[in-house]
Amino acid sequence: MIGHQEAITSSENLFCLFSRNDNLKMFVIAKEGLKIGISTLDSLGITPKRYYKALKQLKDAGLIEKDKKGYYVHTTFGSIVYQRNIVEMAQYTKHLEKMQMIDTIIRAEKFSEAAILKLTQEIMDDIVKPSFPSAISQSINTTTTNQFPIIDIILSFDKVIQTLLQRIDCCKSEILISTRICPEIVINKILEKSKLGVKVKVLADIDLVKEYFRSQEKFVDNLDEKNPIKERKCVVANPWYPDNTINRRITDIPFGVIILDNTEVGIELVNSNNPKEFYGGIIIRDEKIAMAMTEFYQQMWEKAYENIDVMK
Repeated sequence: MIGHQEAITSSENLFCLFSRNDNLKMFVIAKEGLKIGISTLDSLGITPKRYYKALKQLKDAGLIEKDKKGYYVHTTFGSIVYQRNIVEMAQYTKHLEKMQMIDTIIRAEKFSEAAILKLTQEIMDDIVKPSFPSAISQSINTTTTNQFPIIDIILSFDKVIQTLLQRIDCCKSEILISTRICPEIVINKILEKSKLGVKVKVLADIDLVKEYFRSQEKFVDNLDEKNPIKERKCVVANPWYPDNTINRRITDIPFGVIILDNTEVGIELVNSNNPKEFYGGIIIRDEKIAMAMTEFYQQMWEKAYENIDVMK
């Protein structure tokens, strides 16, 4: 509930700020650079006093800042807010009638959830996400093709899993994982890709391995000649066993990471109040960021253990 209240408070402040027409107009203009002048005041239709009042509120909210040329431009936060709340909202509004039709279909209760989801996805696919504005390029190195990173922040566990399954399904060559949690549905999808020739490396958190043992104690206690202790421990401790194509090591994982084809990165957001509890995830599509995270992953891999006897 605390997380919901924080989201409500931050959103309320933002919506309150943009409910003032002067603020909204100036914020939109700041995308290309905002600077006071007669032409600017005329186009806005406001007085200098109203201009400076709106300017202060946008600056205090961390949405704009002055660049070296004296223009006010979007900050990184401002760029994301502009993309998510101005650009994408305008795009979604174009599909309002279709969304209303979906609501009607849902209320009719005559179609399956899968069919409704497919229809919704088709509408979403029609919405082309434009690249992020210029302010982000100043704070994040972009790829050699000059495309800006595409960033999705997801605070729903189910949505994170759904997104991961979709992105893993599109993976063609390599999957690198460091994980503190690993739902069976994700494991099965990765095993499926491994069998299709995708290279997979897994760093498992030692607490996750211990949890595997705790959940399978009854099988460990019922060992017999047909289930030698060494073999059974491998099965219990390693959900990837006996797939020899998946390299797996054990270490202390600070946060979960998945890197797909050296172009996409998924990063677990850690709950500062309860580090063991899932909080959210960020999906970033950018080659340079993926390369940097791959180096970080390789450092963890080299320090990890090939096996740890957590039964002791």
